[in-house]
Amino acid sequence: MGESYCIECGVAGVEVRPVPSGAFVCLGCLSTYSKQWISRHFPKGSEKAEAAVDIALTKMGMSHNEMPCSTLVVTSFPEAKLPEGVATQWKSKKIDRIDRDKVTKGDLIFFISDDGQGRINHVGIVVGVKEDGTIYFVHASLSKGVIISTTKQIGGYGKSTWGQLIHGFGRVKE
Repeated sequence: MGESYCIECGVAGVEVRPVPSGAFVCLGCLSTYSKQWISRHFPKGSEKAEAAVDIALTKMGMSHNEMPCSTLVVTSFPEAKLPEGVATQWKSKKIDRIDRDKVTKGDLIFFISDDGQGRINHVGIVVGVKEDGTIYFVHASLSKGVIISTTKQIGGYGKSTWGQLIHGFGRVKE
């Protein structure tokens, strides 16, 4: 975050955010650029999954205070009427647990904290899974706001990768 050059619109001296390609785009281009990047790198999901991911991507660039992780999930699946709160969502009867090998676009990825307490404290929405098993997900980072991260990146309190912090996966019921 900070002022730099947007690779999408070419404007310099604007606030930018990192995107999965490693480049930086301005807040005005963030959602559109991310949608295009995802469509080039991952197969299309179900209609519900595509709609949820599209909604989540429109929140990119918002701060964690504006859009906490569980609110991002609630907002992205409006018809499901999911509860607020990460731990409550994990326990919800509106979400089916799924195995890692079944994870696809639009599924939820739940994490535990790496602060020694091991509690479920974070959730994201899967945008795609690479052939090597790396999961890309949109979530509300405490420090960077709503962004796309991977399970290979450092997450939580900076002690572990997101992949090491996975608690489980869920799929919002129809």
